Amino acid sequence: MLSGYIATGPRIRWRLIANQFNIWPGNSTAELLGYEYRSQGWAFNAAGAVMNNMTVDTDTCIYPDRLMVLSTKLKYFEAKGFDTTAIYRDNLKELDTASAQDTSSANLSFAPRPSSILIGYDNIPDSGYGNS
Repeated sequence: MLSGYIATGPRIRWRLIANQFNIWPGNSTAELLGYEYRSQGWAFNAAGAVMNNMTVDTDTCIYPDRLMVLSTKLKYFEAKGFDTTAIYRDNLKELDTASAQDTSSANLSFAPRPSSILIGYDNIPDSGYGNS
């Protein structure tokens, strides 16, 4: 997304321009704005700082260990020309699991639509109840 609304009342728009987060119109009072930030950093050093690559043995990966092992095996098998069918399937399954645990759950409605699987308002005739 290049831009979007922050509020539903008086509209406040945001936009990324030249790697800067611009808000229009500017606020004259203190307001709290929240946004999700994603980085290309995939490793942590011993102090907990995010890094784009590992440099020493004490650095750790933010991805699950099993996913990193399977991804490394997959790339190795591809480079050597081996059959990657089983490893690709395992890697994809592990990636789906890690992705599912990294996102929030679906929003649940306090007033969901009633199901129309059995008899309900959608499939009851308007007249002729039992008359032949």
